[in-house]
Amino acid sequence: MAFPHLQQPSFLLASLKADSINKPFAQQCQDLIKVIEDFPAKELHTIFPWLVESIFGSLDGVLVGWNLRCLQGRVNPVEYSIVMEFLDTGGPMMKLVYKLQAEDYKFDFPVSYLPGPVKASIQECILPDSPLYHSKVQFTPTGGLGLNLALNPFEYYIFFFALSLITQKPLPVSLHVRTSDCAYFILVDRYLSWFLPTEGSVPCHSPPAQGGPAPHRLPGHQPCPLLPMASTTLAS
Repeated sequence: MAFPHLQQPSFLLASLKADSINKPFAQQCQDLIKVIEDFPAKELHTIFPWLVESIFGSLDGVLVGWNLRCLQGRVNPVEYSIVMEFLDTGGPMMKLVYKLQAEDYKFDFPVSYLPGPVKASIQECILPDSPLYHSKVQFTPTGGLGLNLALNPFEYYIFFFALSLITQKPLPVSLHVRTSDCAYFILVDRYLSWFLPTEGSVPCHSPPAQGGPAPHRLPGHQPCPLLPMASTTLAS
């Protein structure tokens, strides 16, 4: 698939949406890797919300995305390997997050999908205790209904990742999923180990140079400032 740099962002998004229907999963991921590497942030930011939802599913649970809870290495080893490489801490998706983070893009996240106490507090025009929300919501004279949080790319990605576990429909009783072999829970472990290490320092969150590797943690180095959300949770 050719991706000329003169494409309009809307055409890029339309092309990727069409590919998600017409192309095999492995080819879709290869195309996405090339897009992430070749396109500038000003075009990538238009596909980011769609891509995040395509992976983790919609917040209303209608779209299941890549269905990470059911994806197991022993059952679908090829697809499992592709997904884990794509979503790894040093993989293409996180490189996209860093690329957008460098340009200070913000993405709207509906307050209505936050945990109950936080949602109720914001809708009553009261800031939650957690400082995570203090600079991300703008209250209006009409109240808190229909408000969005303005999240940076990392926060937006992690919010969707975390909430996908509870917004998706329950697994069928007949489906036996081992958490030790489940893509979602293995990613949880990898993300916690990387972004919230119990030993050493957290990774620097400055984005890598164009075409360079994703940031990594070096033994013995002083800790870098925490990534957004690294010291907080969704709940207040």
